[in-house]
Amino acid sequence: MRLPSTLLIIASLTFTTGSALGQSLSAADEAYARGDYAAAAENLRPIAEEGLSSGQYKLGFLYDSGQGVPQSYVEAAKWYRRAAEQGDAAAQALLGIQYYKDEGVRQDRVMAYILASLAAAQGVEQARELRDLILEDFSREQVTEAQRLTSEWQVGTPLPTSSDTKTWP
Repeated sequence: MRLPSTLLIIASLTFTTGSALGQSLSAADEAYARGDYAAAAENLRPIAEEGLSSGQYKLGFLYDSGQGVPQSYVEAAKWYRRAAEQGDAAAQALLGIQYYKDEGVRQDRVMAYILASLAAAQGVEQARELRDLILEDFSREQVTEAQRLTSEWQVGTPLPTSSDTKTWP
């Protein structure tokens, strides 16, 4: 089985919001569509810092791909994590891929499973594929523990930084 494509996740999602943040997000989307990635990043940064999950996710994607900003998996993970903690399915899926591939975060198959499961529950097909790929390497005990951790996490609470989850949630 092949690892899910981040571009398919990106292409399958749309975002809407109101007010000035919504206008800035639209400006970022327009800049991205015309290939002006630096302008997209410039428009997204205040949105992301304000806490809008779609802005955080999109800024994370720019860092992940190195478009308009210096490529940095660490920065991508930071922004994906902030959006994922708010329940953003695309950010959960992409952060899960980072945990799976050891990009910007220490490789952790349990965290990859948790994040892929959360995104899959929201309908991200590529996340379901990643979750199933991870399951191929898990023991029955690992599956049980990962499923328990997934079911206990709640939107708005911090994700653990590794599968050392003795104090989580």
